[in-house]
Amino acid sequence: MVEIYLNAHGTQVHFLSIPDSNVQRLSKCPFKWLHYVLFTICGACGDISTIPDGTAVDYYGSTSLANAIYHYNPTGFHLCGLPYKQMTSTASVVTHRPNFRQDIKRRDGDFCTITREPAVHCDTVHLIPKCKGDEFIAIHFRHQHRRFNDTQNGILLAKTMHERVSGGDTAFLKMPNYGLDPDDVWRVDQGPPHSDHITLHRLVKPSGDNPDIRKLTKKFPEVSQPQKP
Repeated sequence: MVEIYLNAHGTQVHFLSIPDSNVQRLSKCPFKWLHYVLFTICGACGDISTIPDGTAVDYYGSTSLANAIYHYNPTGFHLCGLPYKQMTSTASVVTHRPNFRQDIKRRDGDFCTITREPAVHCDTVHLIPKCKGDEFIAIHFRHQHRRFNDTQNGILLAKTMHERVSGGDTAFLKMPNYGLDPDDVWRVDQGPPHSDHITLHRLVKPSGDNPDIRKLTKKFPEVSQPQKP
């Protein structure tokens, strides 16, 4: 089991447990994958080290994390530089786009992109969802040549698959991103990866909760801000 401790204001808190075999199943570069996951959870850049505040590990140098203890040293706890409580949804960014579903169907066909179920049993889903809030969406798309309701941010999913994505046990991993390139993950398709690649990751929710995280959120309330799916 790989154990991750979060360096929270100098306090080392047990943060994440994950079998090395699971990480290897999802990525060819385990350290790079874990680096991106920790960045996503904390909403802050940082490095993985073998000791608190130590030198960063070689993200390219190993295909196995082994059963070891690592520390994540983030620059803070935030979501795109803004406290989560400031994230609100307003009509200024998240607006309805006529024909959004029709445009997605013209691109992908009349069926779920994953399960191939007919479109009548599908929902049109935003990869970056509305629940992220107005500020988050504005920041995310600010430097991109597309908008929230662009077809690149949409996909046709079977209703059951949509429920899994909303429930957090299935996720779309868009690459390249902060820590990963398309070549870093296993693929079922053949040929060179597309420059704008999306991979479906099927996750398993752990049972119970982490008492160390409960203690951390009491001491540092900013860590406890929820991040909606």
